[in-house]
Amino acid sequence: MSKVIVPGTIVCANFVEFDGKTSVGLFYVLYDEASDSNNFHKDNIVGLKITSTSPAISNYMVDLKHHNSNSFIEKQCYVMCSKIHTLDKSQIYKVLGEVDYSTYKAVYKTYNKFLFELNRQVDDYL
Repeated sequence: MSKVIVPGTIVCANFVEFDGKTSVGLFYVLYDEASDSNNFHKDNIVGLKITSTSPAISNYMVDLKHHNSNSFIEKQCYVMCSKIHTLDKSQIYKVLGEVDYSTYKAVYKTYNKFLFELNRQVDDYL
């Protein structure tokens, strides 16, 4: 792995599904422990799952192909801002590239919308 991983990077990584099977998937990097001075762990990233399967209409997804400057994205796919995964960096075997600024903003805005709803539900049930 030769490219730097920062928020907004798209990576291909192995991950464990709920049934215990190991799969390969694309992830949008949201957070890198190595960049967090308040965290002594440095081996993990937090990523949002990317799917090429057309999901049901979701308020918490961003269409990556809609943004033309993401040329390393070969087909229609979506960042699922409600599908959060913690990945060990050793699970990453390919760095595809970084998204453009407008995509970065769209993912950040959509992820924050999801967090707002998550917090609203937690507050409602406390």
